[in-house]
Amino acid sequence: MNLPIYLLSMPLIYLSVSAFASKPPPSGPQEVVVVNEESAPVPVSIVDSQVTASSLVYRFAGFSTQTTTGNVGINNLYKICQYDLGNDAARMCSSKEFMLSPSVASITADSLTSWVHPTIIGSFGVQSFIDYTGVDFVYPSFTSCNGWIGGDRGLAVFVIGGAVAFGPLPCVDALQVTCCTPQ
Repeated sequence: MNLPIYLLSMPLIYLSVSAFASKPPPSGPQEVVVVNEESAPVPVSIVDSQVTASSLVYRFAGFSTQTTTGNVGINNLYKICQYDLGNDAARMCSSKEFMLSPSVASITADSLTSWVHPTIIGSFGVQSFIDYTGVDFVYPSFTSCNGWIGGDRGLAVFVIGGAVAFGPLPCVDALQVTCCTPQ
């Protein structure tokens, strides 16, 4: 029996279900720990065959002071946020986390560009994807510098005169990182 698992806005999620391999799944609410590569374990609960994240919600906390290219690996992008914000739970924001953050309205930078992790919400055919921000990408490698390790382009936040916009930039560009923390 395969149980559907629903986890949103969390990169590279590992869920060990080997404990259930030789016996039927337990009934009723259960607690499981999900560990993603770059942050602390995130408690989740299984209710009615769905995995739902606990009340841990990430929101925009600021832009890194450091700049980096988009091909350094997601763990290094997370580490830049952790270092700059002095918070081990900080990470690079997803575009959805950034867009849903109330503090975005108070951004006053005159000119800034920053990497942000895309939140793909749909596709048009095989090679075209649309991000939560409304930006559409022709190829998957254009969304996140091919998993933040290379590729051609990655999603960036543009702040110009306090106005916020989004679009793809070459992965070799040195940009700040859009950082979120749990709220």
